[in-house]
Amino acid sequence: MASPLTTCLQRQQHSLALSYSLPNELLAQIFIHWADIDEDGAWMASCVSQRWRRVVLSCSQVWCRIWVNLKPPAEEEDEAWCVEEEFDHYRGKRRPMDLWLERSGATELFLIFQVGAIAPVGWAINEMLNILAPHTSRFREVTLQVDFCPLADALLELLWEHAPALTHIDIICPTRIITDDKRIMESLWTALDKAKGVKSLTCRGSLPPKINETLQPSVLRVLVLEDVTAHIAHFRDGLEACQLLEQLFIRRVELNTVKIGFILIPPPKVVILPALSLLHLEDCSEAKIMNLLDTPNLRTLRAQNLVPYYTLLNCLDLEGIRGVNAVMERFGGNLATFIRRNGLTLNTLYLNCSSIPDTSLLQLLTSNRILRHLHLIDSFVGEPFMLGFAQNTQDMDMSICPVLESITLESCPLLSGKMVIDFIRSRNSSPSPIRSLTIGRCAMVNAAHIQILRTVDPERLRVNVVPEIDS
Repeated sequence: MASPLTTCLQRQQHSLALSYSLPNELLAQIFIHWADIDEDGAWMASCVSQRWRRVVLSCSQVWCRIWVNLKPPAEEEDEAWCVEEEFDHYRGKRRPMDLWLERSGATELFLIFQVGAIAPVGWAINEMLNILAPHTSRFREVTLQVDFCPLADALLELLWEHAPALTHIDIICPTRIITDDKRIMESLWTALDKAKGVKSLTCRGSLPPKINETLQPSVLRVLVLEDVTAHIAHFRDGLEACQLLEQLFIRRVELNTVKIGFILIPPPKVVILPALSLLHLEDCSEAKIMNLLDTPNLRTLRAQNLVPYYTLLNCLDLEGIRGVNAVMERFGGNLATFIRRNGLTLNTLYLNCSSIPDTSLLQLLTSNRILRHLHLIDSFVGEPFMLGFAQNTQDMDMSICPVLESITLESCPLLSGKMVIDFIRSRNSSPSPIRSLTIGRCAMVNAAHIQILRTVDPERLRVNVVPEIDS
């Protein structure tokens, strides 16, 4: 019988053999993904072995992410800061940018600027821009990780002249900025007016400003706003500039209103976004945001963590089940009002940890005749909803969501296997059946139920099972 040491060594030998047997093309793809998430990834891979070094140096995509660190060094750097030799610590070394750019070949470049709370000296910025200047035609995306909003604003003013081919900008500012006026990127629209190729913008910890009347409306198609607490008027000003917006993602955004004495200032007027087709709301002031938006052509509505479990648990402790129902009913009412006011006919509805009472959800779906995709995740839908939704008549005008094609039921603890089977049997006895069912992590739905579901309509229905999460 082999000793534990022998077994361990044999296991290590087997692991090494597997890594040696990987084809160069697969290794290159691994290195590309490594470099996407780790600024030292390309450099470290080149120091592992001669084979890895050959693969890394022959794949220009591994070097397409340029990390520009303008933060002051934490400690005095070694004189051999750019030497590619085996030393104890590969991480945290400043790399020669000209060599990095040379290794990137002719691929598209993705820049990540890292700037501290203290502005870098002018010569450092100029030196960096001089090195980057010959490669500006290859810049496609720029990320600004800045500890102070005005610094990001100043960098943005420089970038519009040095990166005319940008398609996406990602601005990341810390959440510790206190005053709302310090969150506004004053130069944003002026910069984007000159960078006509930018169609996508992400602001984390900052907001777009009110657009200058001398500028044309922004040509942005995708806007992501994250991690901001701001006044509702500032939020509205930024959105008003985006008349061509097609997709809007709002995550962890809290909006405040202002009182003068005991008088509440009325909310700002509604922002019309005529081209918006997708709206994603996550862990935010959804009622204020939905009251602010007019989106007549919205087709996909995604709600995530708008009725979180901890809120429902607190209500259960303080007010009992009546309080839980009141919270879900309030969200359902806000959602129904938004859909009704905008006259929406949704194609896709996604509710993740955003539960609505069964009767309210049925009423909501009854008004959406063209809904094709329904996703219910971490939802407390139960028997009343499934029975009402399963009702099938040959008259298409009487059915709920008559053209529904796919439904996702994931982590729905009140659903039983019998409810789901009866629902599918009823819906798929019509000329317009459900063609895709994704189900899993429902406590009362087991493997036997899944097997039965696969036999209900095998020619037209595809059943996808969500794998369980290992505890």
